[in-house]
Amino acid sequence: MKKSSHLLVTVLALAMILAACKPGTSNFQGTVTATPKIIQSSVDQTPTTTKMPEINMDPKDLSGVQITYLHPWAGESGRIMNLLVDEFNQSNEWGINVLIEQPGSTSLAIQQLRSVEIGTVSLAVLPAYELVYQDQTLNEVVDLNPFAASSKVGFSKDERADFHPVFWNENLVDGKLYGIPAEASAALMFYNATWAEELGFASLPKTSTAFRLQTCAANAIFRKDTDRFNDGLGGWIISSDADTLFSWLSVFGAIKPVVPIEKFNIDSAKKTFEYLFNLQASSCAWSGRIPEPYDYFANRQALIYSGYSQDILLQSAAFMRSGIEDVWQVMAYPGGDDTAVLTRGLAYGIFKSDAKTELASWLFIRWLSQPVNQARMLQVTGALPLGEEVMAYMSSFEENYPQWKDSLSLLSNAKMITAQANLGIIRMVLGDAGTFLFKPEFTAEGIPDLLYQLDQTIKELANRTP
Repeated sequence: MKKSSHLLVTVLALAMILAACKPGTSNFQGTVTATPKIIQSSVDQTPTTTKMPEINMDPKDLSGVQITYLHPWAGESGRIMNLLVDEFNQSNEWGINVLIEQPGSTSLAIQQLRSVEIGTVSLAVLPAYELVYQDQTLNEVVDLNPFAASSKVGFSKDERADFHPVFWNENLVDGKLYGIPAEASAALMFYNATWAEELGFASLPKTSTAFRLQTCAANAIFRKDTDRFNDGLGGWIISSDADTLFSWLSVFGAIKPVVPIEKFNIDSAKKTFEYLFNLQASSCAWSGRIPEPYDYFANRQALIYSGYSQDILLQSAAFMRSGIEDVWQVMAYPGGDDTAVLTRGLAYGIFKSDAKTELASWLFIRWLSQPVNQARMLQVTGALPLGEEVMAYMSSFEENYPQWKDSLSLLSNAKMITAQANLGIIRMVLGDAGTFLFKPEFTAEGIPDLLYQLDQTIKELANRTP
C-alpha cells in the first residue's frame, strides 16, 4: 500500500479534468401557481451585527461599463444562462454589458480562473470553497455583505430572507460573504420502491443494517437464476464520488457537516470504509461498466444508487425509455430519521476591481437572483430551489417530476460541508481514495494505511504553493 500516496496524486490530476456539471433537459414553464412552502433547514442564519458601509456610487454612472462573467454551465443549462445574459444586456437600465466566458464545467472554470491574469474575470460562478481559496491565494474576493445589505442597491428584506439558510450560509465564512447562491444540489439516493416491496420490504432502509439487508436481497435474486454473468447485479451501484463518501462518513459519524474537516484517519472513518468494502465483497454493491446509473436502475439491475437532485430529470427519462412503470423515489442516506442531507452549491462571486466594475457585477447578480430568472435555470438543471418565491414558477415542473417535489421535504435536514480553502483538494483526494477502496485487488487490511495516505496526501497538496 505504500504506492497509494503516489497513485493518489496521479489520479488527482485526472479528477480535476473529468468533473463536470450535468445539464438538464426540461423547458422553462412560466405558469404562476401557489405551492406549499419549503420546509426550512435547522441551520441558523448568522446575523450581521456590524453596521455595513453603504454603497454610495450611483448606478446611473455605470453606462458603458463592461464586465466579464465566467460560468460553468453547458448544454441546455448553458444555453439558458447565455439567453439570460443577452436579456440583461439588452434591457438593463444602467447600460452595463456582460461578456461571457463558458469553459463547460465547474472543474474547467476553476482551471481557467487559476490560469488567467488577475483582473481578467469580474465575477464567476464557483463553489464556495473555491472562492475562499481564491481569496487566500490568488484573487481577492469582494465581501458582498455591504452590497446585499445596501438600502440603495441591495436585496430587500424579503428578498434576503427568501434564500434558504443552508445555501446562504455556505458562502458566509468568518463573517465574510463570499458569494450569493446560484445553484444548490443535494446528495441523495435513488430507490426502487416497487421492486423493494416485491422483495418483501415495505419501507425505506433508514439504517446501514437495513440498507445492507435490502441490497443483498436484491442481489440474491440474480444469484438464483441460471445466468452466472449477472450474479453481481441487484444491489447498490458503487460510487466513489466525494459527496457519496462524505454522506457515508456522515452516517457513521466520521465527519460533522458544519465543522471543518481535519482528518480521516480515525476509527469512525475506518468503520465507514469497512462497511462499504464489505458491501462490495458480499456482492451487495457492484460497479457498472457504464458510468451513468440511469438505465441500470430503470431496468431493475440496481435497487439503489447514489446521485444528486439533478439526476431526477435524467432518471425520469430513463424510465420512459425502459417502459417499466415502477414507483421510485429519492431518499436520504441511511443514518436514521434525522440523518443529514449534505448539500453543495455554486455561488456568484465578485473579484476585487474598481468600484464601477464591482457595482455593475453586483447589479447583474441581483438581477439573476430574481425568482423568475432562478426558475428558468431550475427547470433545465433540476437543482434545488434556492428559496420559496421561485416555487411560484415551478408548478408544472413539480407535476412532471413528482420525485423532485418530494425531495424538497428532505431540506429540513439539509447540512453543508463547511467551506474551507483546501476543500477542493479534500474532495478530489477522497474520491481517489474511494476508487482504491473498490478496486478488486484491494483488501480490508489496507484500509488503515489508505486512510493514513489520504490524510498525508491532502496535507502535501495543501502545502504546495499555488
